[in-house]
Amino acid sequence: MQVTQVILNDKNKASQNLQTLQAVQPDLLLVFGAIDWLPPVADTLAGLFPQAIRMGCSTAGEISTQGVSDNSCVVSAVRFERTHLVTSSTTLANMADSLPAGQRLAQQLPQAGLRAVV
Repeated sequence: MQVTQVILNDKNKASQNLQTLQAVQPDLLLVFGAIDWLPPVADTLAGLFPQAIRMGCSTAGEISTQGVSDNSCVVSAVRFERTHLVTSSTTLANMADSLPAGQRLAQQLPQAGLRAVV
């Protein structure tokens, strides 16, 4: 497994900094950032890494190898040697739909070889 992390704190250099992750050829991208960072970063990552699974969320403080920061975005690129990744998703109609949504997600998971769920 290979992991590389980029900490974005200058929006003018974000695209350039994200391109440095191409050397990893990531299977998985984990993105945690201030809410205003997420749409442009998500679009850039989708363009640069269409084959990678991308996931993340907004935060109230971004944790990285350099500590905790605010109003930034931390992107971790992970390349696996022998791990197969799959995604599943569903729409959450409302809070009452939480249990059925979980059941829909569980039905999408592979029955054989499952080792972890994020």
